[in-house]
Amino acid sequence: MKSITGSQIKKIKTLQRRLGLENGDYRLMLRNMAGVSSCKELKGAKIDLVIRHLEGRIGYRRSQVQFGKERTERNNEGKPNWATERQVRKIREMWRQVSREKTEAALRVWLRRRFKVGAVEWLTVGQAAGVIEGLKAMGKCID
Repeated sequence: MKSITGSQIKKIKTLQRRLGLENGDYRLMLRNMAGVSSCKELKGAKIDLVIRHLEGRIGYRRSQVQFGKERTERNNEGKPNWATERQVRKIREMWRQVSREKTEAALRVWLRRRFKVGAVEWLTVGQAAGVIEGLKAMGKCID
């Protein structure tokens, strides 16, 4: 299995900085996507997976196939209209408050079933708003 190169590390760190990802959020993304805590530990296909994910968050790719469907929701520049980091953090925080099983894996399962999206990072702005409203409704049911 090939190890990560210096230029790949530099690319990942540049993308992290351009996205404004805080260190904790960045390391959580690495753990969730690749099972590592540092990009220096990435190997093989996981390297490309992380780079493609970060590039997609910025909007390098024109589209993303999601469970057999091509995403069409775009912003004015033709880039994917991804959920903001603030929305992603709010969704995770709300999930921990309203869910019985407070794990990231449980959140992904719930998102897949309810919104046909495999990870919170893949939500569009509109989908994220819907998820937040759904979580608010779950919270009201608990009270």
